[in-house]
Amino acid sequence: MKRHVCLIVLSSLCGAPAMAGDTSPFGELLPPEATYRLHAPFEARIGGFAHEPGAVESGSTDISAEIVFGDIIKTTNPWWSFVAMRADIGGTFNTANKTNGIYFGPLWTVALTDRIFVEGSVGGAWNDGVTNGVRPPQRAGVGCHWGFHETASLGYNLTEHWSVMATVEHYSNLNLCNANHGITNYGARIGYSF
Repeated sequence: MKRHVCLIVLSSLCGAPAMAGDTSPFGELLPPEATYRLHAPFEARIGGFAHEPGAVESGSTDISAEIVFGDIIKTTNPWWSFVAMRADIGGTFNTANKTNGIYFGPLWTVALTDRIFVEGSVGGAWNDGVTNGVRPPQRAGVGCHWGFHETASLGYNLTEHWSVMATVEHYSNLNLCNANHGITNYGARIGYSF
């Protein structure tokens, strides 16, 4: 009896479509037109951020610009059509003469539906922040110019080419220098896939 109940539960969870291989962990595979942006050869993004709210450099805004390149790793397995690993390069430029940064590295995008996606990145970065000596008021002591940049985004595909995303980004040196006041910015961006 237990064996039959287990088989019924397993078959209802897996279902025929899963056995046929036409689903992903998030449901049915996305149609090709829905994954165009995900695997586009080139994407340009621009946006605005609140610069380090609630911290030493708060009270100003940043302009964000980013270029995302095509897939680093390509696969022919349709089960993985909802995931992309791409490369990005970009920068965050403060409008009030506070810390600016540029960054580069891998970017992972996961399509949760044909419209909603999440992203994350971890890469290298350079900033023009205060590294030593006397720190001016309302400037963070970042420790060193070279470090790391991490992002997390929740996005929405408006069309095949246009998308919007809410993003949090963080610049840090991971305590590799004598000071490590990381810079965390929150904002929104719009992207266009070519």
